[in-house]
Amino acid sequence: MIVEADEILFGGGRGGGKTDAGIIWQIEPEYLKHPRYRGLVIRRNADDLKDWVDRAEYLYQVVKGKKIGQPTEFHFSSGSKIRTGHLNDADAYSKYQGHEYQKMLFEELTHIPRESDYEKILASNRSTIGLSPKSFATTNADGPGFKWVKKRFNIPDFPDFEKIYTTNYKGKKLVFIPSKLEDNPILMNSDPNYAQRLEGMSDEDMVKAWRHGFWSGISITGAYYVNQIEKLKNNGRYKPLDYDESLAVHTVWDLGIGQNLAIGFYQKTVNELRKIDYWEGSEKEGIPQAIKMLQDKDYLYGKHFAPHDIGSTEIGSGKTRYEIAKGYRIIFEGYIGENNKFVSAVPNVGLNNGIEIVRQTFSHLWVDSNNCEIWLDAISQYRQGFNEKLGAWMGTPVHDWTSHKADEFRYACLVEDQMTNDFNEKSENDMWHRKYNNELTKQNRYA
Repeated sequence: MIVEADEILFGGGRGGGKTDAGIIWQIEPEYLKHPRYRGLVIRRNADDLKDWVDRAEYLYQVVKGKKIGQPTEFHFSSGSKIRTGHLNDADAYSKYQGHEYQKMLFEELTHIPRESDYEKILASNRSTIGLSPKSFATTNADGPGFKWVKKRFNIPDFPDFEKIYTTNYKGKKLVFIPSKLEDNPILMNSDPNYAQRLEGMSDEDMVKAWRHGFWSGISITGAYYVNQIEKLKNNGRYKPLDYDESLAVHTVWDLGIGQNLAIGFYQKTVNELRKIDYWEGSEKEGIPQAIKMLQDKDYLYGKHFAPHDIGSTEIGSGKTRYEIAKGYRIIFEGYIGENNKFVSAVPNVGLNNGIEIVRQTFSHLWVDSNNCEIWLDAISQYRQGFNEKLGAWMGTPVHDWTSHKADEFRYACLVEDQMTNDFNEKSENDMWHRKYNNELTKQNRYA
């Protein structure tokens, strides 16, 4: 069966022959015989590539593909090449910028947590040599990118495995081909107990996803806020929210570089905490990029909160992060302590106590569904670590792409009582703070 599309996704259940399908897809004859054809194979982790390379080396013997170098490339007699790469370093999503790959293969697409990361790499899926650019992805129905992949390819909860699904997305033709174990009779015959092992898993959601290829969603084992988020949605508190100009917009920061810099935007009433916006950095920029973003938004700001490391010295600058932000007229809440060290207004109550306060805060939290979808997806996957070898919970969260978003919100819950709407507070520092925030906003609005 030949399927033509800009993007093809083949996935669902485990053992459906997805990896071999992707390997063969890369060596379409028209492409392979072109001396300037370049293919790219991407996986989330470098170790995961090893199995793909071993299987590709075996299958590419038929077309005399030669494995070369590290990272691995496959070279063919025509001059065409297939390269491999992974996404577990700081430059992963930008290192292909400016490259040209006529074919891109994404192994386990849902392991990429953000659609924007996928699109950054996909921007190099192009052609100036007369071959049509194409991408092919494989995946199981799980992983941190589950939601955006399902939405992009318009995948139903329970696919018809006799059907191919086609959708249009931003002018592109996208195709989803559902798979399940029965699509791979070789595996079923050589390992007849594999299906039984999948069906014997204790997690019913995983059985549906891995054994039957269903996309109805899986619960995240150890997730901290699953019940609270379910109530938030069921009670109608996750929806588009209007910016109320009578209320100050307070920002809460978790500091980092690039996507590790997370900022939440909040408005506070007597009975509600409203998260109206969320932003995270990009590339390798830090506080200056965030300041520009604040200036570009049409909000009247109240207070800005950051954790204790706002007082740390920025590498190469000789200044603390607090001093850098102050230079841009952003004043964080707190005070100058001993030895001119800035002390944050965010209280230190301990991680586990903070998580419990977050759970309580959800009872009166409202979240804007237009601006905070990525944030809520992350929060829903923020989870306690589990030691597979010991078979025991670690008692601390997994540190991954969800951590900075979760930390930002935890800080917000800890300072909620400090989010006021009085722009004429008595503190001289607060009044100076409000004055500059208002001036900053007005300059931006009426420039």
